[in-house]
Amino acid sequence: MHWGLYSKRAPELIPVANAALMDLYAAGKIKPLISARMPLAEAPKALERVASGKSTGKILLLI
Repeated sequence: MHWGLYSKRAPELIPVANAALMDLYAAGKIKPLISARMPLAEAPKALERVASGKSTGKILLLI
């Protein structure tokens, strides 16, 4: 979730929306899309993938 506009226009909605998302996740109704798992050493490469739009979901950095 991108909170950029919320933080500027309606920051009070962020905790409410986040709680609703966590409830949906806990109920198994939504799950994050993980597009890649990469070692922490490859963090710069992961950032490049995100910046270039080559990532369709979350990239997990493994430690």
